[in-house]
Amino acid sequence: MATVTGCQQAAIIHSRSLHLIYALMGGSLINSRRRKIVTGAFALLVTSQVLICLGVTFGINSVTLIQVPRQPDRFLSDGQLNWTVSVTMLGALLGGLVSAPAAGPLGARRLCLLAMPAHAAGALAAALGGSFVWVLLGRLLMVAALGATEGPARALLAEVVAPDRRALAATALNAALGVGQVAVLLAAPWLRWQTLLLAAGCAPPALCAAGLLLLPDSPSWLLARGRPAEEARRAITFYRPEADAAVELAAVQSAAAGSEGAPSLCRPESLRPLVRGGVAMALVGWCGGSALVQITPLVLEPLALPLGSYQRALLVPALGLLLVGAALPLVDRYGRLTLLRLGGALSAAGCATVAAYCLLEPARQARLGGLALTGALLVAVAHFCLLGPVLFTYASELLPSGLRERGAIIIVTCLNSAGFLMLKLYPMMRESLGLGGTFVVHTAASLGMALLTAGFLPETRGLSLEQISDLFTARPTDSDSVERPEDSANDHAQTSI
Repeated sequence: MATVTGCQQAAIIHSRSLHLIYALMGGSLINSRRRKIVTGAFALLVTSQVLICLGVTFGINSVTLIQVPRQPDRFLSDGQLNWTVSVTMLGALLGGLVSAPAAGPLGARRLCLLAMPAHAAGALAAALGGSFVWVLLGRLLMVAALGATEGPARALLAEVVAPDRRALAATALNAALGVGQVAVLLAAPWLRWQTLLLAAGCAPPALCAAGLLLLPDSPSWLLARGRPAEEARRAITFYRPEADAAVELAAVQSAAAGSEGAPSLCRPESLRPLVRGGVAMALVGWCGGSALVQITPLVLEPLALPLGSYQRALLVPALGLLLVGAALPLVDRYGRLTLLRLGGALSAAGCATVAAYCLLEPARQARLGGLALTGALLVAVAHFCLLGPVLFTYASELLPSGLRERGAIIIVTCLNSAGFLMLKLYPMMRESLGLGGTFVVHTAASLGMALLTAGFLPETRGLSLEQISDLFTARPTDSDSVERPEDSANDHAQTSI
């Protein structure tokens, strides 16, 4: 009697999953265009739950900064409250470091599947513990799970979508972060932070885990782990039914063959994009937009704005969610480098505006509160429309196929490291330098981001993941070769037009 192997069982399960998804979305006998929309939307829905959880974490930061000082039965001191907020980035940093070695053997789908129950367990501990230790450990576990999965989730989605939709998918994931943050802040006036943490910390992970059970692994991971080519072809057909599966499979096999022989992050073709993406991510953590997103009440509190506490906290994430619509055509129409230069310059202008406002006399500050609001809005526009979409797209596409999940984890970990440092130092910076001096630091970081793009990051718009990997296989030796990536992207864009 013939036996069924584990690989065959997985293929059968995912084949049935495909038909189940199609049935839920309106029938299984549908054309390839509708199948493309259905599978793309489902993959985005599942992976976006990780970013919704991250948005919930940022929203809880703002809610606790508002609610805890007002609670008569509070059990967190001001110093302990600062730790529960800053630990969000520390946990993400630790999660990234711990999960990086496991990303290759497990793959993005399995890694996310294992981390979601840990996130829910952390939410239960933080919401029901009733002491500083339980809140700290619970939130640390939550964000460690997110730090382990944000990079792989982005890398998985970037691999399975069409090349011309990669930046669009990254922008949609950023929108999911805003959805989670706004939802928490909208409910905050009526619910205690423990209740919010319990509900919003458990529902998205459950939905994500259920969806991951129906998704196949990425084609590149299947081939890298020695799985049959037929299984990788089924995965390609699942995610991109409109594509020529044979051509796509050949491209993935070629990329996998090129990275055979102990793929290492220390090889030049891997180390160069890793360092460039990591430096850019660490720098954007200090550009001002990250502070506005994560600790909005703390940043906007000294400004003379006619808004309540929850309105101040909701201002930036709600604006960011609205700006996602403006970011979608930008990331597809213009080159990555153009948007980074514009984003750095716009963020510097906004930070300088806030710094100039803080230098005014108190009487003039009371009359010119709109000036500070204008500066904060400029920083938010740069962060949500320009810097965020492009840099997270880079994080999911720069590394070769065999190292993409691990590379994405490390690049995002660089952002989390800078974020943890910023969150821990922010109260001290505001006390010693004042809000104006703090925004001078943000201005310098934003100018550095605008200058960083010159000859440091490649232009990748319109290139496949395999073509992007080829950009780093040989070190440029003259000025002509330095321009080759951008020229190839422009040629590709002109051809497609």
